[in-house]
Amino acid sequence: VADLLGADQTDLPRISTFHGLGYGILQDQQPDTELKFISEADRVALIRRLALSKVFKGRTVRELGQMISKYKGSLRPAEDQPVAGLVQSYNNALNGLGLVDFDDLLSQTYALLTQDAALRRLLQTRYKYLLIDEFQDTSELQWATTQQLRGSDTIFVIGDPLQAIYGFRGADAEMFERFREDFPAHQNISLRINYRSARSIVMLAGAIFPGSEALEPATAEEGCVQALQTLNEYSEADLVLGTIEQGIGGSDLLKAHVESKGLRFKDFAVLYRTHR
Repeated sequence: VADLLGADQTDLPRISTFHGLGYGILQDQQPDTELKFISEADRVALIRRLALSKVFKGRTVRELGQMISKYKGSLRPAEDQPVAGLVQSYNNALNGLGLVDFDDLLSQTYALLTQDAALRRLLQTRYKYLLIDEFQDTSELQWATTQQLRGSDTIFVIGDPLQAIYGFRGADAEMFERFREDFPAHQNISLRINYRSARSIVMLAGAIFPGSEALEPATAEEGCVQALQTLNEYSEADLVLGTIEQGIGGSDLLKAHVESKGLRFKDFAVLYRTHR
């Protein structure tokens, strides 16, 4: 960005994640005390030590961690829910260690901006223009924080509701509709040309989301792609293995085919989102 703008480091825009922005705001308010974060391993151990009510019996530590994050990331969490007690116990334990977690960066920043009018006016004066990327991954709490930061209607958001993948932590693709409601005089610009994918991939994506605006590929390359749905993860694994065995002519004598496609194992790549 500095190269494109021809700007030096002292005159750059503030470029940050929501969490990074929250960290900067919170740390500025207590310059003599460093915010210390709990590590993921320690967070798991802390949750495991909590005294749980019967409601949460059978839940994994990972599930409990996601429930805590979603509750802390809610703008108006229901305090009569069982999870409220779980979060209270978790926060008490966290505070007792003098630590914060990443969810605190959002919730505490919003609370601070809500309560401190002078700080709110200072930041609104500092940031005249706001741009939010990947808007489909914005949570209601993040959007409310943005509203506290803006001093005018000069706000720009970009994203794709079909790419929303963070619902488990409170993000909601419906934020685009919320944006339209908050700014009825907005201008909408639709990017309909896909510069990334071959034609067959673009057409397949359009078939998966038939109600969406059709995209056009920028390249004339046809490409080759299939979308397959399986019953569960086991049949998915069988499909992957069967496809590879077809290509190499079988992985053992029992599965060997008369003909192979002349491929080897290293000709295949299996891609997935997380490795656990």
